[in-house]
Amino acid sequence: METNGTTTRSRASKEADRQLVRRIVRRFNGPTNLARTLKRYYPDEAVTTKAVNMWIWRGSIPGRWFLRLQEISAKQGRALLDRKDWKRTVPKEDKPAGPGDESWMD
Repeated sequence: METNGTTTRSRASKEADRQLVRRIVRRFNGPTNLARTLKRYYPDEAVTTKAVNMWIWRGSIPGRWFLRLQEISAKQGRALLDRKDWKRTVPKEDKPAGPGDESWMD
């Protein structure tokens, strides 16, 4: 039973990741326009529409392209992600161990 629950959760998580990537791609008016935009800004490193569709299917954008998409969005004067999306993508910082936290002594 727990295995099924874990599988269901991971599927839901994966679908949430895909939805996030879809929203980012939609900000550029779809996979084709996103690939064209990246090619315009980075002509030496072309990205195909097929690659963008793979990002959607996997539910993740490679780090180097994500940073470039942020740069392009800033140049265009718009946000790549909404505030609600940041909750999903930015991990919470772990509290550093130190005095008052006995786990650092182990």
